[in-house]
Amino acid sequence: MNSNGSRSDCNTSKARPLADSSKPPSNGPQRPRRLVPIVLAAGFVGSILSWTAGEGVVDQFKPRRAAEATNTMAVQFESAELDRTAVKNAALAYGIQGAALGLVLGIGGAASGGSIRSALFAGSAGLILGGATAAGAAFGAFTAYFQIVGGGQADLLPSILAHAGAWGPAGLVGGLALGLGLGKRDRLAKAVGGGILGAVAGAVLYDIVGSIAFPLNGTGEPLATAWPARLLAHGTVGLLAAIGAAVFAKTAGPP
Repeated sequence: MNSNGSRSDCNTSKARPLADSSKPPSNGPQRPRRLVPIVLAAGFVGSILSWTAGEGVVDQFKPRRAAEATNTMAVQFESAELDRTAVKNAALAYGIQGAALGLVLGIGGAASGGSIRSALFAGSAGLILGGATAAGAAFGAFTAYFQIVGGGQADLLPSILAHAGAWGPAGLVGGLALGLGLGKRDRLAKAVGGGILGAVAGAVLYDIVGSIAFPLNGTGEPLATAWPARLLAHGTVGLLAAIGAAVFAKTAGPP
């Protein structure tokens, strides 16, 4: 009996290393859990937040009347002043958009694979950098748009280029915030690249769909004249930037 028992113990002890060796090490690199769904939800929330906040400051800046506007027959506003006002309002709206996108993607990245500390850091960095970068990019892109092309043009390509120039940097900061939230340096660069590509794709989609669905709402201008078109702008950029950053970040690193 003792001999059989000792043989059983011996066999069990020999089998254990084989069973244990089949398990992956617990401290090995792993992909962030549920990254794409979490970040997509964050992008949706950020789009709604930025659009809602943006609607509260539509036409925040008003053009100054021309010097000769006291005469009702004279031109009330100079075209250059109208252009400057449009640029300021667009910079404000898209600065809010960039801040919201950076905030939610930073928190989304931390919720997927980071910590509370990384959520605070990434969310704060995304909020501040996203707002400042997006506002500055929008101001520069639309100033150049009016100087080179002029407002009220029906050409699609200049509008796409201007919107891509305004929204691409917002996608950059969104991807950066996502990478900071994940806490993975090897995913940071790809998240940034994905955020840029997603935001640029959002600009292309917005201008094409907007010109068809809202032909009278000024989608070719820096800021559309009706809320459905403005919602489309926030939605396409926010969602596609989030998807791009998440998909690129997920493909980084070992499987």
